[in-house]
Amino acid sequence: MPNASRRIEVTEGQNFRHPSIHGDDLRRTIEGLEDVLRPRIRFLSENRAGLRLQNVIGNIQLNNGTILQIQPKVAGGEDWTSAVISLLTGEERIAVAGERRSGTSSVHRNLLDALADVYLTRLERAMRLDGPLLLMERENLVLPHLRGTLNASEWLKKAAWMPHRFPVSVTRLASDNPFTKGLSEVAKILAAASSSARIKAGLNAVRRDLSANTSPSNFSTQAATSRKLPAQWNAYKPAWSIAVAVLNRSSLFGTTGNHVGLSLAIEPWPLLEKALEKTLFAIESRGAMSGRSIETQMKGRLPLLDAERSTHQGFSVEPDGRMFEDANVVATFEAKYKPFDGIPARNDIYQAVTTASVCGAALAILVYPTSFASRIWNVNSFNGKPAKLAAIGMDMFSWAGNETANERANYLLNFIDGIRSGNAVHVGTVA
Repeated sequence: MPNASRRIEVTEGQNFRHPSIHGDDLRRTIEGLEDVLRPRIRFLSENRAGLRLQNVIGNIQLNNGTILQIQPKVAGGEDWTSAVISLLTGEERIAVAGERRSGTSSVHRNLLDALADVYLTRLERAMRLDGPLLLMERENLVLPHLRGTLNASEWLKKAAWMPHRFPVSVTRLASDNPFTKGLSEVAKILAAASSSARIKAGLNAVRRDLSANTSPSNFSTQAATSRKLPAQWNAYKPAWSIAVAVLNRSSLFGTTGNHVGLSLAIEPWPLLEKALEKTLFAIESRGAMSGRSIETQMKGRLPLLDAERSTHQGFSVEPDGRMFEDANVVATFEAKYKPFDGIPARNDIYQAVTTASVCGAALAILVYPTSFASRIWNVNSFNGKPAKLAAIGMDMFSWAGNETANERANYLLNFIDGIRSGNAVHVGTVA
C-alpha cells in the first residue's frame, strides 16, 4: 500500500488542486470507475478553480499510487464510514463501541479500512460461534464399491463388461463451497486494501482457516452471490452481507487496464433512498404491531401526461416512496441528496407537490440526508392534494443499522400523524 503521505482528503462537490494529482491520470481512473458503476451523474468535472468530484464518496487509488479519500458533501457523523457500510450491506449496527475490540480506533476516516475492520470482526465472530461453514452436498461418483445411492439405470448399461464400476451419488459435508470461497476471496481483497497491519494479519489468518480444505481455482462471483446463505449459517450472515457487496464491486479492487485498484467508490444518493426504504419498512412493522393497516412502497411510475396521439410521448412521475393506510395514499416521499438551507429548491418543490397530486396524497415530504428540525408549509393549490409540503432530515451519515431505522420510523410516523390530526407546527406557505 502507498504510505500515508500519498493519501489526500477531498470533499465531494468541492474544487481541489494538488501537485501529486494529474488531470489525465484522474480522468483515466474515473472513466474506469464509471464503466463499472455506470452512475446517473458523472463523477468528474473541471473548471478554472480546479478539479471536482461529485456523486461519489469513498477511496479512489490513482495509477501513480495516490489515494483520494472523498468525504461526503453534507454534514455527517464523525464516523460516517460506518453509516455507509451499514446502508451498503443492510445489516445490523456496525463499527461502534459494541462491536469493536478495545484498543482499536473509534473513528475510521478511510472507508476501505472501516470495511475491512468490520468484515474481520464479523467473520471472526461467526467462526467462533459456528465453526467452519460446511454444507451438505450431493456428488456423483463412479466407485469400485457400493456407497451412497446407486444409479441403477446407468450401472445396467455397462454391467455386462464393467460390473465392478458403480455410478453412485454420495452426500457429504463439504467445506469447498461457493460461500466459503466467496468469504475467503473477500478476506484476500480487503487484506490487500487495508492500511492496518493488525487488520491485514487478522484477515489473512481467517482466510487460511476458511480455505484450508478448499480449492483456490474455479471461483465464480456469480455462483457465490446468486445463492442465499442457508438458514443454519445465520451467524455468517453479517459477514456474508459485506462479502456480497464487495464481490459485486470486485472489478474495482483489481488493476485491469485503466480500472483503479484498491478502491471503493460509492454513489451516495442511493444510500439516502436505502435509508428511506428501511425507515418506511420499519413504519409498516410498527403499524402492524399497533393494529394499523399501513403499507409502504418504493418507486413506481404513475402517468402525469397522456399523449393524445400515438406519435407523441406521455410523461410519468416516479415517487421515491409512498405510504398507504387502509389502502389510501397518505404521503409521498422524494429523496434529495443535498444540504437543506431552510427552504427547498424551486424544482424540488414542483416535483414533490406534482408527484403528490398525481398520487392523490394530502402530504408531500422531501427527505434530506442531514439533520434539522422538520418543517411544514401549506400548499395553496391542488385542491388539497397535497395540502401540505414537509421537509425532514434523515441524518444519514450517523446511521447505525436497524436500531436507527426504528428510531427514524417512530419519529416519522408520529410526525405524519401530527400533521394529519392538525397538531403539527406550521413553518411557512408554498403558493
